[in-house]
Amino acid sequence: GLGGGQAGIAVALADFHMFDNAIPPRGRILNNQGFHIQAGRFDIPFSTDYQNFANTDRVTVTAPITTSRMQFGGFNGDGIRSYGSWKALNYAVFWTDAMYATDGTSVGGRLGMAFGKNNYRSHKSNPDGIEVGVSYLGDLDKNRDLRHAVYGADLSFGYGFLRLQNEFMLKHAYNNFEFEDTNGTTTNFGTPHELGYHATLLADLARFIDYPVIAFVRYGRWESKTRFAQDFDGSLVSINNISALTVGLNYKFNDYLKIKFEYTDSLGTSTKERFFDKQLGIAQMVMSF
Repeated sequence: GLGGGQAGIAVALADFHMFDNAIPPRGRILNNQGFHIQAGRFDIPFSTDYQNFANTDRVTVTAPITTSRMQFGGFNGDGIRSYGSWKALNYAVFWTDAMYATDGTSVGGRLGMAFGKNNYRSHKSNPDGIEVGVSYLGDLDKNRDLRHAVYGADLSFGYGFLRLQNEFMLKHAYNNFEFEDTNGTTTNFGTPHELGYHATLLADLARFIDYPVIAFVRYGRWESKTRFAQDFDGSLVSINNISALTVGLNYKFNDYLKIKFEYTDSLGTSTKERFFDKQLGIAQMVMSF
């Protein structure tokens, strides 16, 4: 988990499939026509950024604000899921352990449509075509009462060297955020509804500069109904709506090595969270075998 300092297995599953022998354990699971039923531990196919949770799949260094703040870095759980695609239509459904607590379950899925997809470019970062999808995740407690409902909508389209990815998320909380201080006093801060969205533009510059470089720019926005939240250590901190502008480059040395450079500016917005950065420059080297 984030801040936990622990390593674990992100994906491990058993798969039953029809029509397609390719079984990507994570990433772009809907590249090929087919039908799958899986059990184990996997990334939750909610919206579209689940395709980029692995560093080898993500063009940028950091995740968009919808993933980092509303999905704790990315929904991942133990359970069962089914997904498949037929012509332009694709779907994914899941039933897992709870995403927002240690007890209960989460259920949901995504329904998408893809048009003009070029399968021969499926492993590129800016595939051609248009894809649109809607997602839902319901987080239930042990009594099967709804704690959170997360709604998502995504739209992406690519043409030539450009790819634009958009995600919108709304998290509706059914329980109030209550905080007990050291004196035993409990304060009710209301329902912590959240809204987030981002737009990311990727530009494959290889055809212009003869080097395998992808440039990217991303704008993200996160808004919360409450003005207080728990920090990573459980303390109460004040929060505000956040904006983030990210620019960077991704250079592919070969099939096994990439280096990324990224800079993010919060555009004057901030929170009192301990590890919140108003400006952040970061470089990352990714090796895969």
